[in-house]
Amino acid sequence: MFDVFSGSKMDDFVFPPGQVLHLQFYINEFDLCNPIGAKRGKYKLTAVYFVLGNCPQRIRFREDFIFLGLLACHRHVKKHDPQYERLFSPLVSDMEKLKDSIQITIDGVSQTFHACLDFVSADNLSAHELGGFQCHFNPGRICRSCTIDYSLFRENLSEASLVKRSEEIDQYQLQAVLEDERDSAIYGIKHDCVLSQLDYFKVSRSFPHIMHDFLEGINYYMENF
Repeated sequence: MFDVFSGSKMDDFVFPPGQVLHLQFYINEFDLCNPIGAKRGKYKLTAVYFVLGNCPQRIRFREDFIFLGLLACHRHVKKHDPQYERLFSPLVSDMEKLKDSIQITIDGVSQTFHACLDFVSADNLSAHELGGFQCHFNPGRICRSCTIDYSLFRENLSEASLVKRSEEIDQYQLQAVLEDERDSAIYGIKHDCVLSQLDYFKVSRSFPHIMHDFLEGINYYMENF
């Protein structure tokens, strides 16, 4: 079975594969009460979970191998920390420390490991909010992986016809937005991603299209076309 370690981009990490602990994040918001009732949104929480990608696939996603990283009241985050800077500050600080070195004793032998963040899995809204992209998907540039405009969305079904986002493109567009907020509507970028403080984390390739796009979108098209 294929997983993230089957991709060629894994060669880009600066540490030897055998000495790296690969952390994989998942962020989502959920309601503790009826999501369509009178209390909708009042008790909504933002949660960040993580798994260790090095674990064998048969146990990687068992409940006792999924760990909670952050938990916060969603409406407080939206109101006071819309760019997730304060919420993610301790997590980013921990990731910086884990990148340097971790001493782990296995069978009486002390070994040095490094840890890195592989990617962040999320639905489109959560991924765009954390990644710093626009969070409405009708007008403008709606994709975090390419620069397609919504008006051309149904006319382009091939990756070859699209301009994919890259670190260089994102940095150029982000700088333009920081200098003039009106450019946000042009490029579909609102702010920098707090996880960009990790020097190896690349926003353009670290928010895979899994929820809604892959798990729901492909199944929908296979059933209806």
